[in-house]
Parts: sequence; structure tokens; C-alpha cells
Amino acid sequence: MLIPFLVFSLTPDPYKTLFWLVSSAALLPVLILLPVYLLLVWLTFRGDQLRPGSYSIFGFTLSFLITTTHEVATLPLLALNACLLLAAFLIRSSNRYIKLITGAFLAGSIAGALVTLLSPGNYGRHAVQDYPPPPDPLALVQSNTSFFLSFIGDILAGPGWLALIGVFTLGYLGWMVKNGRIITLGIVISLTAGMVWLSFIPGTFVAQVPIPARSQFIPTIWLVIGTFCGGLVSPRIKSRYVFLSLLSIFLLLSAFNYTKLILISYNMVDPIVEYAQDWDERHRLMLSSRRQPERIKVPWDEVEQKLDCIIHYYEIGRDL
Repeated sequence: MLIPFLVFSLTPDPYKTLFWLVSSAALLPVLILLPVYLLLVWLTFRGDQLRPGSYSIFGFTLSFLITTTHEVATLPLLALNACLLLAAFLIRSSNRYIKLITGAFLAGSIAGALVTLLSPGNYGRHAVQDYPPPPDPLALVQSNTSFFLSFIGDILAGPGWLALIGVFTLGYLGWMVKNGRIITLGIVISLTAGMVWLSFIPGTFVAQVPIPARSQFIPTIWLVIGTFCGGLVSPRIKSRYVFLSLLSIFLLLSAFNYTKLILISYNMVDPIVEYAQDWDERHRLMLSSRRQPERIKVPWDEVEQKLDCIIHYYEIGRDL
């Protein structure tokens, strides 16, 4: 429960993330499916009682679904699956079933990437919005790194750094790994940072701008769940006092920092209720009279309201 709460709380634009029309179809599936995917990865590399056929089909399906939900999720999962296949050959080279399953992971993400890349809607949007030509590789890396660092800075500027310490501590207190290693923690940190960095590539490549704030929900997922996984695989200090100290830190963070995050999130309720009421009242007036729609106050930037589209909608409805 803590992980999705932190993802929603730390995302740069909670209003659009939660209430954008396509959030349920393009953003939430990543948050829902990623833990299932990671559990399947863990079961695969554990290597006991494998069902290679079922694991391969399930892994292919999960990878395909995650990479096709949103273009921001495509490259990160593709890169992660490539790393998993490499790890299967380097670490579990004697187990052909693990290589088969991780190969299915990668195949699913490649298929999903092709669907995303070849989608006619992407080319139509590119033509309509008249994006600039793609930057050269060096400029792309520089700009993308700038967007990545800005995102990390925004997350850590507020209560985010305390929240990440809390979720790391929760992972450390977990049960999945009894004796972690520094090198494993370093790999998890590197993969997490790499996936967050790759999330900004679509915006940098297509328009030389950061991905929209509502889409930054996806790199927030990588960051929070990656931090939790880092705690899971960290080396354990075999001391009861250390364990109790970390538990105390987590409980203190829960009592103070998470309370603050809850209050911040709860403050979104009233503006959204007012927005819904204003929208309903305007809709009632448009149906019962010939009045022209007027702008109403929205909790996010009003350019997203598209008043000309609203006027056109009611003109067509009246004609019908």
C-alpha cells in the first residue's frame, strides 16, 4: 500500500496524473503490472520449481502489455529485459530454462516497442503538431540528462527524499533476501537510474522537451519501486539493534513525513470537487439554452481546457 501511495504523492503533477482522461488506460497499468513482472523475474532467477512454458508466456505477455501502455515505459522495460537476458547468460549460464524465460521477456518488450513505434497515431500526431527534427546524439544525451536531473531534483527538493529513505528502509526490513551484496545494490541503483533516464527519451527525441508532467508518473514508478528493491537486496547488518533502529526510523517517517504527504494529497479534493460541480453546471446550461460556453476554473493549467473544442461539441449536439 505504501509504494503506490508514494508514487501518487511524489509524481510531479498529481492533478493530471489522477484525473487525466487516459490515466486509467496508459499510466495505472504500469503501476499495477510492474510488481507482478518483478515477482516473476525473482521467481525465474531463483530457479527452483520452474515452469518454463508458463513463465515464458506470462513474461512475454507482461512485457508486451507494459511496453504498449505508454511510450514513456517502452524503452526502460526494453533495456531492463536486455539486462536480464545478459544476466541469465552470465550468472545462470547452466540453466537453459532461465535463458528461455528471460528471452521471452525480451521478445515481449521488442514486440511492444514495435507496436508503439509503428503506431499510425504517433506519426499523425507528429505531423499535426509540427515537431522539430530530432537532435544529434550528443545533444540528445545532454538534453535528456538535463531533464533527468531536473526530475530527480524536483522529487528530492520536498519531502521526497525522506519518502525514498522510508521505502528503502521498508525494503531492507523485508524477507526476500537474507544476505544481500553491495554489487547487487549497485546494479539495482544503476538500473533504476537508467530506466528513469530512458523515460525522458521520447520527449527529447521527438520535441526536445521533457515528457509532460502527467507522464512523469512512470519514471516516478521506476524510482520508488527501484528504491524499494534496493532495500530488498542490500547487505544485512546482523544486529538486532540496527534492525530496531531502522524500524524506528521507518515508523517515525510514517508518523510525520507520510502524514504530511497525506495532507498535501487531501488538499487536492476540494479543487477537484469544485471543478466537477462547475463542469456539471456549465453542461446543464449548454443543454438547456443557447448560451456560449465560458471558461471555468480548473486545478491545472487552463490551456488544457480547449474551449474551442467544447464550443464545437455543443454546436454539433444542438444541430443533432
